[in-house]
Amino acid sequence: MEKDFVRNDSLFERSLANRFPPETRQQRLIQKGAVDLRDNLNIEDLGNGYRRFTPINPNKKFL
Repeated sequence: MEKDFVRNDSLFERSLANRFPPETRQQRLIQKGAVDLRDNLNIEDLGNGYRRFTPINPNKKFL
């Protein structure tokens, strides 16, 4: 029994290669209300090979 293949024009090779939408990373961070960690970062060494990154000011958001 042969299978018939139907081409789906909504899937393009470019969209499969890039899983993110065409908007910029900055726009995605603004939409999600992400905390801006640039010059706003406290690094705590946990002593077991891991580090904890916490914002100094959690109210500083991307604009």
